[in-house]
Amino acid sequence: MEAEKSAKLLLRREEGGRDTAGPLGGAAKESTTWYLSFDCATKTFAYCLLAFDPGRFAREGAQVRADVRALVAQMKELPAEIRKAQNLPDARQPKNGSNGAKHGLAAPAWLQKKYARLADAAAQCARSADRMLCLADCATVDLAPGLPDKEVHTVPRIRAVVNYVRDHIEPVLAEWLGPDDTLIVLVEYQMGQNSPARIVADALIAFFVDRDVRLVGPALKNSIALCEEGRYCHFAENYSKCYPANKAHTLYNFRHFLERTRTTISTPKKLWGHIADAFAQVIGYATTEPDPKSEDARSRALAQF
Repeated sequence: MEAEKSAKLLLRREEGGRDTAGPLGGAAKESTTWYLSFDCATKTFAYCLLAFDPGRFAREGAQVRADVRALVAQMKELPAEIRKAQNLPDARQPKNGSNGAKHGLAAPAWLQKKYARLADAAAQCARSADRMLCLADCATVDLAPGLPDKEVHTVPRIRAVVNYVRDHIEPVLAEWLGPDDTLIVLVEYQMGQNSPARIVADALIAFFVDRDVRLVGPALKNSIALCEEGRYCHFAENYSKCYPANKAHTLYNFRHFLERTRTTISTPKKLWGHIADAFAQVIGYATTEPDPKSEDARSRALAQF
């Protein structure tokens, strides 16, 4: 129940038709670890940019939830205080006054100040949460519209990847990443028989060669579970083949994340599964890599989600 209350205030918003939580311009100047993760394909090329700091989540998550609970308690008092204020003699204002409400009532200065303080507190809680876990951007796109995948030759395929990353993803990175932030690029290792996806993966590695690129195994996604129902074993039991079980597992956990954080994305739902794979790579990688600051920070972070 506490997590559900927190989720009500940790809202995300869409700006300009792009999936976003809003830049952290008002946040304290702290370094943030960002993950740029890709689902390598040409016809369903997908990525997500996610800020995720499991160590901070474990250290500060309890305090943020306590702050949110205190904020919710104060907000519950507002209706009674508003009714009280409306009955005060000095609350009456002309209906066409600059501060007039629907029935000619205006909140007194003390109530306006209290509302402003609550709004500031809510914004601070959201900023704190965004530094721990924030989906900044994501998309699934067709890099070769009008062509079957098998007809896309190597050079045009590489060119399409490079053009899209340069024109669409690099501006997003410039918008979100601060000078002290860390970016880790995750690219899934592609088996030799999947030549088109391997070309895409190689193009990404070459493009980000000056960044911190990590090549991750395809089974990493199966390790995540944002809730008990999201454990991979449940999907392995319900599907006779691994591929549909893998896809259902990552999509379930991605949907759980969107619902719990009230995140909205503009990508059509039928294409969410590709973003879900990129998202699951981040969670899997960030929660399994050793953390020198806290040996159990990542497992505690997932337990608090």
